[in-house]
Amino acid sequence: MIRAIAITGTPGTGKSTIAELIASKGGFVPIEVSELVDGIRERYDPVQDTFEIDIDSIRAALEVLLDDYRSHDRVPIVVGHLSHLLGPDLTVVLRCDPGVLRERLVARSYSAAKVQENVEAEAIGTIIAEAMGTKAEVFEIETHEDDPDLTAQTVIGIVRGEGDLRERYSPRRIDYLESLAREL
Repeated sequence: MIRAIAITGTPGTGKSTIAELIASKGGFVPIEVSELVDGIRERYDPVQDTFEIDIDSIRAALEVLLDDYRSHDRVPIVVGHLSHLLGPDLTVVLRCDPGVLRERLVARSYSAAKVQENVEAEAIGTIIAEAMGTKAEVFEIETHEDDPDLTAQTVIGIVRGEGDLRERYSPRRIDYLESLAREL
């Protein structure tokens, strides 16, 4: 049985939307890493425009929640751009074309520096590389073209091992480096 699933990706790829859709199908419960982080933030780094956090503290807080949800026969979906670092059994990395991602982040009023940082991270595959360095089984899905409900159904199918989904969405099939070159 899967202990926990991570839905991760660069900000703006659709993590929370997809996790909520999956949860609405029953048997799954989303846990937003951002809510766990609220009480664990350490110091603010103005250069990076972010808070430093202690992953071990987040992992400890998460373990308490995981035990509770598993006791109610619900599979926890850990949602956030750090979720792949928190010990899931299965990780789904949501990916998005850098041009589309730029538009999404600008619409969210991200600073120009944060937009550029996240677009570059997406283009070079930072999160998929990090996820592949964990013990979890890793998959990646593009989110900029598909209907979110279809993406949610795909994730559920991957979790359940349906058809050829695990092969079709195996990692490192998505390459946005050409897209980044066009962006620059």
